[in-house]
Amino acid sequence: MDMQWLKQTWLLEKTYIFTVINLERIAEPRALLPEQIEEIRKLLKSNLKPAQILLKLRTSDNGTLATNQTISDALQRIRRDDLDGRTPVKALLCILKETNWVCNVKVNDQGSILNLFFAHLGSIHLAQINHHVALIDATYKTIQYQIPLLHIISQSATNRLFSIGFCYMVNKDDRNYLWAMNTMKRHIWHPD
Repeated sequence: MDMQWLKQTWLLEKTYIFTVINLERIAEPRALLPEQIEEIRKLLKSNLKPAQILLKLRTSDNGTLATNQTISDALQRIRRDDLDGRTPVKALLCILKETNWVCNVKVNDQGSILNLFFAHLGSIHLAQINHHVALIDATYKTIQYQIPLLHIISQSATNRLFSIGFCYMVNKDDRNYLWAMNTMKRHIWHPD
């Protein structure tokens, strides 16, 4: 059956004009087209919020029937696909190793991660040059896993602050702080 006539505009009873919308969007009105999903993937890399992504999609295509929930669902699918079957921590470790970050992991007897220290090689080099002061700040419960983040910063010769490294710690006790400091010391002041 030829469905072309459904896409055309018909004049009914002299004054009413009805336009039947694209059939592909009737079945699932909020479904995103493949090119829209690729556009969302690109916009995700720009750290845009779902509402901003939706606005961009609507400006590029007025016929978009997507909602904030549709965009959020698409973002979740994209993130899940990016994990490629790995846990978020394993994916993070792979990304750190692929992108010039030094990382050390402390695990317990069961293999669970207790501490995760990571620092960029450029920051380590800068810290080796400006090694006089290191400031340590612990920010508690900032992510969904409710674990503390230890942030290590220093000051350059031009009085600008820079991040040396970061350490997620499951427990905020002296042993874990000492492990983080020894790891930082090993990478900055006693590199292999």
